[in-house]
Amino acid sequence: MRTLAIVDNALRNEFADDFDKRCLYAAFAVFALLQDEGFDTRLAGGDFVAFVVARSGGRAGLQGFGYGSDQPSHFWVEVQDTIVDLGPHYLPHGSSFAAAAMPLVAWQLSDGLPVYLRYRTHMRYDPAVQLQSFPDVMARKDRFVAGCRAKYAAQRGQPRLPSWLLTGPVALELAAREGDVWARNALKFAAGIDRSQLPF
Repeated sequence: MRTLAIVDNALRNEFADDFDKRCLYAAFAVFALLQDEGFDTRLAGGDFVAFVVARSGGRAGLQGFGYGSDQPSHFWVEVQDTIVDLGPHYLPHGSSFAAAAMPLVAWQLSDGLPVYLRYRTHMRYDPAVQLQSFPDVMARKDRFVAGCRAKYAAQRGQPRLPSWLLTGPVALELAAREGDVWARNALKFAAGIDRSQLPF
C-alpha cells in the first residue's frame, strides 16, 4: 500500500530516534492520504496489543499500549471496514527482548479480530477532528501531514513496503508457509491460547 510506505519513510526520517512511538502522527498522515484518495476514513483511538515473539522463537508474549485507561494510548485508522495501522510493525523496536520482525496491518474487520492482534476502541473521531487535548503536537503534526502529502504527490511508482501486509488469516498463513518467524509463531499462539487470557 503506497500510503503506508510513504508514511513509514517519513516517520523514520522525521523521528529517527523514536519513530516507533509516534502513532498519532502516523495515524493522522495515513488518515489524510486515504481521505485525499476519496476513501471514507475514520481516526480511532484506544488500546492495542499484539503477539510478539523472539527471533529465536524461544520467548513470546503480548505487547502494546493501554490496558484499561479511558484515554487512548494508541491511534489507528479505519477505512472500508479495515483497520490500517503501522503500530504492530514497530513493536519489536521497543520490545524487552530481541523480537522478530512484524507486519504492517490492513486487517479486514469482517474476518473478526484474531487473538494475536487486539484493538479496543475508546473513540472514533469526526473526519474534521482537531485534538485539542494535544495542542503541543498539533502544529508539528500538521507539518508532518503536509510533508507526507507532498511526498505522495511527488512519488512515481509503488514505493517498497518495509514489511509484508497482514490483511487477514489468509495473508498470515501464506507468510507462515514462506517461513516468516512471526507468522509461524502467531499461528501456534492462536492454536494454544484461551481467549480468557487476553487483556481484551
